[in-house]
Amino acid sequence: VLKLYQTPETLCDTLPTIRDLARPENAIKALGDRILKKLESLPTRGFKIELMPVKSQIGSGALPVERIPSWAIAVSSRDTPSSGAIMSLAAEFRQQPRPIIGRIYQDHLLFDLRTLHDPQPLVDTFASVLSL
Repeated sequence: VLKLYQTPETLCDTLPTIRDLARPENAIKALGDRILKKLESLPTRGFKIELMPVKSQIGSGALPVERIPSWAIAVSSRDTPSSGAIMSLAAEFRQQPRPIIGRIYQDHLLFDLRTLHDPQPLVDTFASVLSL
């Protein structure tokens, strides 16, 4: 793997982590727009689904607090903000045959799109969870 670093111009092509970290913010937003179009026809169960700018945490170790701009599918309660409803919804996503893990921030369940390349499993899981 270290030999890959001898040609830095190809790192985005050969190392998925580098590719995801270097992914342009506008490409992530475009993906989010396409996903939202697919989610529009689903029942909402009283939730609001939107695209929201977020900051992705790079990781831990040497860069534990570094963040880079990204976009997320954000789910919130249409009525009064309800952390209980959002926590229950997050649990439903985790309990699916193909679990999807989001994070909760300010009464929103966020699904950061930075590392998502195939949106269909996310769309399918939304369809499954929202039809319950």
